[in-house]
Amino acid sequence: MRKVISSLLAGAMAVSVTACGSTSTPVATTAAQTEQAEETTEASVQDAKYKAGTYTGKAAGKNGDITVEVTVSDDAITEVKV
Repeated sequence: MRKVISSLLAGAMAVSVTACGSTSTPVATTAAQTEQAEETTEASVQDAKYKAGTYTGKAAGKNGDITVEVTVSDDAITEVKV
């Protein structure tokens, strides 16, 4: 009886492990596609500009609200206060 139960449990474990597997196949990319994506990302980062000033954000934290204040110059984050 123990062997039957052990066999059933082993089979159930095997099925549960294979059920968690991914069914999607990875998409192959060419070197040109990868290079184009990198260039697009670099251009986006270079074009990303914030207006100089102080930005404030507030969100619910574990022990109450959290307020974050970020000061930005023309080209960099200059200060962060939590």
